[in-house]
Amino acid sequence: MKNQKQYIRHVNEMIIQPIVQENDFLRLNVLNYARSELRNEATRLKPANSDPIDFTNIYNMSVAWDYVLKHLHTTIDIKEIAQINSIISTNNDEDVTGGTFRYCMAYVLGQPAPNPLRIHDLLDSAVYRMNTTKNQILTKAFDIHYDIVTIQPFSDFNKRTARIIMNWYLLQNNYTPVLFNHKNDNQLYTESLRKRLNGDTKEYTAYMCDRTIKTQNAILKMLSHRTR
Repeated sequence: MKNQKQYIRHVNEMIIQPIVQENDFLRLNVLNYARSELRNEATRLKPANSDPIDFTNIYNMSVAWDYVLKHLHTTIDIKEIAQINSIISTNNDEDVTGGTFRYCMAYVLGQPAPNPLRIHDLLDSAVYRMNTTKNQILTKAFDIHYDIVTIQPFSDFNKRTARIIMNWYLLQNNYTPVLFNHKNDNQLYTESLRKRLNGDTKEYTAYMCDRTIKTQNAILKMLSHRTR
């Protein structure tokens, strides 16, 4: 896992960033590639027994990504997390008030989520750790993703919100986003979250690092075609 993180930092700092920082066209291509893949993640990661993802949900993910790019250097706080959830929830058929903390008990990964009265304090602590602790960037990005998923602050779309916030934080720190676009991610993504919820942080981190490396490889492949 330590070697995975070192490899990710090396590829990011020594190969990808020098290319995209010197060429606005290639940088835009990387961001648009991420936009396309993030837009379709909800389809790939939806539970097998759930309703099909409709166009509105896919469109909302694109709008959320565009919001991130427009506010790339904005400090991520509770207000911004709520804003992302509100965007993702827009015009949804379900009875969901986006951007508003849930007021009833809920379950996450088969276990009871925190009491609604604790949501603000728990989320505030998670954001504080992300913005102030001296942990590695990747560690903090993976942690805020996990924290949003397991705090379950909103009535719906918590996982999508968590992935957008994680990638927003990574982009702010000159990392590539993490994309879940492999056919096995539906199962592996949920399994990794459940393992961490049960105390296995290493397996969760190893999976997140693996997805980051695969995303980097896809970006490098795209960049190699563009720079020929």
